[in-house]
Amino acid sequence: MSASLFRRLPACFLLLLAAFSLPAPAHGQFEVWLAPRTDGVPGTGAPGDPFDASDQKKFDTLLSGYYVAGKANITFHLAPGIYRTYGECGGWKCLSNWKFHGAGRDSTVIQMAAYTYSGTNGYGGNTVFAGAEAFETGLEVTDLTIDCCWLNMGSTLAGAFTAPQPGQTASVAVLSSTWARVGKYAYLQRMDTHQVVGFYLVKSIKNRKRLILENLQGSDPRGKSNLPPGTRISGQVFVGPAVNTCGIDFGAKDCRVERVRVTDSGTPIYEGPLGIILGQGNRQPTGDPFYLADGNVIRDCLIDNLWGTSGWCIAIVSNNPNMGPASTYISAVVEDNVIHSNGMHQGLSSWGTANALWANNTVTDCDVGWFVDVGFNKDARILNNLFVNNNDGIQLGGGYFNGWMRFEVTGNHIMVPQGKMGMLLNGQVHDSVFSGNQILAMDGALVGTGIQVNPYHTDSNIFSNNVVSAALSNVIPASVGSQFNNTTPAGAPITMRNR
Repeated sequence: MSASLFRRLPACFLLLLAAFSLPAPAHGQFEVWLAPRTDGVPGTGAPGDPFDASDQKKFDTLLSGYYVAGKANITFHLAPGIYRTYGECGGWKCLSNWKFHGAGRDSTVIQMAAYTYSGTNGYGGNTVFAGAEAFETGLEVTDLTIDCCWLNMGSTLAGAFTAPQPGQTASVAVLSSTWARVGKYAYLQRMDTHQVVGFYLVKSIKNRKRLILENLQGSDPRGKSNLPPGTRISGQVFVGPAVNTCGIDFGAKDCRVERVRVTDSGTPIYEGPLGIILGQGNRQPTGDPFYLADGNVIRDCLIDNLWGTSGWCIAIVSNNPNMGPASTYISAVVEDNVIHSNGMHQGLSSWGTANALWANNTVTDCDVGWFVDVGFNKDARILNNLFVNNNDGIQLGGGYFNGWMRFEVTGNHIMVPQGKMGMLLNGQVHDSVFSGNQILAMDGALVGTGIQVNPYHTDSNIFSNNVVSAALSNVIPASVGSQFNNTTPAGAPITMRNR
């Protein structure tokens, strides 16, 4: 290559050319170093000369180059600093044995910088670290923070807004609506209380600063509003697209996510935020419905400041969760994680799993602390977790295939707020053991439910040595055919772990 031609090549191509010339280490894993450089030097990707990934275009161009080339087996070392990315909307997903190692939580920060609408779906969505559609193995993300902040998204009210009647429209003035699309959806939320104002179809846009919104309630199951039609609001209301955001979504085996924080430093208005998911999607390597995607680990992670009317913080999800015994099972170890997410639907979630371990996790301020209601699930161990101030501490079962079997739920602490529930077996749960759990009323809670069992095909379970506060009633129908031997002392000693 001539010197003149080399000088005319785009900087992004030079970055990739340098990368592919790096020597691979002896173990076969290609290694690349990145940093948000400020010296204007593109770098070579070597340990002492990292690639410059100081803006979204440079970061995504580098990763999309490897992705398009189909280059698996890469370890990316990310120096301290802030990196911005469009994630899967930026032209790349993770291939087998892609590993991202940061310099520490809140030291290396990956910010989501944009979203996209998908097809005809009115929702937008994006994932920072998404696995490729093929069944990938050995994906890792460690020692960094994922900030799902959606840079420059949405706006605030520029005047008052009167909520329209179902099927009717109303005009809303905003400071800017550069994000809006006709035929898509707008999501309004109070910034002070995070109360949902409404979820509306964008009918038309005038001068990018005025939207005509239709109230879908009653005609579209996604339509929702916490305010009665005709309510007039003004002030601190945020208006933006109804979007789903996700930190990590890997449908694979032998994946590892450790010491990762997923948070949101922006305005939290998401319809369905997702923290860390392993196993979601139609990804199956052999077509064998009994294939077990094992070796997945989520450990010592923090999920906080995610808000939404639905969503999961940490989930293990099979690609065939509703196929009964013929499901593709996802197995995982989920331990030592902390979840603080106000309003999120599910803290820990399990769909279509086998031999999954959930241990020593802490979940606060979610709708349900640990949750499963779909899919054939078996042999789960839910051990020594702490659930505080959730509407339901642990909920399992729901009505598919008599398929929740051989659960071991032991040693958990569930702190129940006023009028809420500690543990719910919602049908189709059998041959399981619930032992040594402490289900305790929170300070000031005078009423609530300790353990409730829906008798629908729920039998052959053992409840033993659980401590339930006197303020909490138990609803265990005799027809469930289970052994129930618990203590309900008036002033039970509280033995709490330090989390």
